[in-house]
Amino acid sequence: MFNKYFLLFAAIFVVACALSDQEEFDAFKVKYNKQYSPQEEAQRFKNFQENLQHIRDNNAKYDNGEVSFKEGINQFSDLSPEEFSQHHTGLKQ
Repeated sequence: MFNKYFLLFAAIFVVACALSDQEEFDAFKVKYNKQYSPQEEAQRFKNFQENLQHIRDNNAKYDNGEVSFKEGINQFSDLSPEEFSQHHTGLKQ
């Protein structure tokens, strides 16, 4: 019985997180005037989710005093680390 409730709670939690990520992504697209082709949208959302998780992890460390800086969503939050490095750091790969 416990397992059924746990699985139900876990499924609801995953859906709620996905919805909030989607809402964050929608707000990001409006704020930074981002428009994607239907083919590109899924990859940009995946990049955004991965970057958002990195931001959340870092900010949890900040709250625990483990790091001295907070991170946030910015105009680059839909890029993969490789894309960011190639186009915005001047580093050659």
